Amino acid sequence: MADPNAADPPRQRFRLSPPPPIRALAVASTASLFGVIVLLFWGIRNRGPLLLVVGLAAMIFGVVLTVAAFLLNARLRMLIYLDAEAITLVRGGPGRPSRVLRWSDVDQVTLSGPRLTLLAKGEGRSAQVINPRASSDPVFTSLIAAIQQRLDASRGYGVL
Repeated sequence: MADPNAADPPRQRFRLSPPPPIRALAVASTASLFGVIVLLFWGIRNRGPLLLVVGLAAMIFGVVLTVAAFLLNARLRMLIYLDAEAITLVRGGPGRPSRVLRWSDVDQVTLSGPRLTLLAKGEGRSAQVINPRASSDPVFTSLIAAIQQRLDASRGYGVL
């Protein structure tokens, strides 16, 4: 049985973020550089509209790919706050809408690959945490351990 006089553990914060989109940025910079070279060649030699279209298309592709890589990276980022009463999930970083689940409402926690699912009482109250990195990521591993400790504490389980 847990010690009723024990102080609640402090609020914990976990930040899950994907690795930087290095490959996408390398492709984007290569495409943009190719576009600039083609446009320079077109401008110096005045070689018709085909080179102009190819150069502009390559530059536009590079810019769009860069923006898409950063937006996807931002969407996959997640902040998770654990306190004695609830877990708070903020997808996309601070200032974004959050999801709060009280520990007493959580019925079951399952881990399937990179997806941690918190099943809660009530329809539509479940939440998912997706690990954007490798399965051996130390932040995700410590998050799972902290969730286990918080659930045990909320149910009154203690160390024997």
